[in-house]
Amino acid sequence: MNKQKLISLGGSAVLFASMVPSSLGLSAVQAAPLQQDVPPDTAAFSQLWDRTDSLVATSRTQRSWFWGPQAFWTTREVYVDDPTGTGTRLVQYWDKSRMEINNPNGDKSNPFYITNGLLSVELISGRMQIGNDTFEDRKPAQVNIAGDFDDPNAPTYASFATHANAGTDHPDANKMGQKTITTLARDGSIGNDPGKQNVPGIEVAYYDDVTKHNVPKAMWDFLNAVGPVKKGNTVVNEALATPWFYATGRPISDAYWAHIKINGRPADTLVQAFERRVLTYTPSNPAGFQVEMGNIGAHYRDWRYIGAGKMNSDFPLKGPHIGYGFNVQMYYTDKDRVLQTARDAGFNWVRQQVAWEDLQGVNRLFAWGELDKVVDAAQKNKQKLILSIAKSPKWASPKTNKGMPDNAFDLGNLMYMMARHYKG
Repeated sequence: MNKQKLISLGGSAVLFASMVPSSLGLSAVQAAPLQQDVPPDTAAFSQLWDRTDSLVATSRTQRSWFWGPQAFWTTREVYVDDPTGTGTRLVQYWDKSRMEINNPNGDKSNPFYITNGLLSVELISGRMQIGNDTFEDRKPAQVNIAGDFDDPNAPTYASFATHANAGTDHPDANKMGQKTITTLARDGSIGNDPGKQNVPGIEVAYYDDVTKHNVPKAMWDFLNAVGPVKKGNTVVNEALATPWFYATGRPISDAYWAHIKINGRPADTLVQAFERRVLTYTPSNPAGFQVEMGNIGAHYRDWRYIGAGKMNSDFPLKGPHIGYGFNVQMYYTDKDRVLQTARDAGFNWVRQQVAWEDLQGVNRLFAWGELDKVVDAAQKNKQKLILSIAKSPKWASPKTNKGMPDNAFDLGNLMYMMARHYKG
């Protein structure tokens, strides 16, 4: 399907509405019948969190979060290999991860019904994965991999680019039994700190023959930890992760010492990148909190949506000069007649209002059908088209009632999905 280019005004998205009376559809009015606002089924996400972290939340066990205190965003993101044909997948963001359902018709009893994206690989390589073998090229994330977000000296995900299996493999030799004393700076340079020789838990306890990287004992013990978990209405002692790489994936780098700030205080922390997570080992932390999952879920969201992974320095993007034109209403009407009328009047720009509540209503799914016809008609009639977004869904704006969404990332995701859908 050929699609008209989506025009972005200075790279920003603004919700607004215009009403221009007309008998020829030359006005921006309600476009389509409302869809039923059905929330997505997030029960599987909650059950996975409940198994390990509900006990942390209620202080029934003293250990670091496996996922985080609560989910902070549920949305649908591009997944071109969705077996149900929507081109998206349901995801849920936590501090420590992004849960995703790649096949909603799969076996819900299978532990891998919910997976974690290869977030570390994407952040380090700068390649955003939108399908099994489909990527969008961005840049490695200039986001601190551990510690305070504003620490100017901490290593970033980009610092690992030449040391991790992310896009290109960077294997390490087997160092079983050796002490981990290698350091990593923000610029990606490595060194050694012999003063770490006597730190407990830094001897290599596992070498992954698949990815060719070493895991120090403190982190290996964490990955294989057994402790209280919730199983139904009972609490039992089980491995927190089965298999051990379920949540983290396999190691894609060796572990490196970094001097970072945590809550404003300097700390020497061992940092290691795995396929899906980042692990940190801070010996000065109290027991149960020395090894922790990094906040990769929050980091990934910021990289993907705020611009830490923008493709070039020309940001925001610039579009062509906007000329004079008509507000139009082409939903469920004779689109060619509307566009011909605008052209006969001497205008080659039209603006169509899009009701977000209709475009993304049921289960957050995108209903492109009628809007595709609008865009195709504009292209066929050689009219330049602006899409004006208005009327956010109830799920996005329970406080403002069709106004600005409560979570700006919902609007950001909508604009990304539209720009991608109509690209070219």
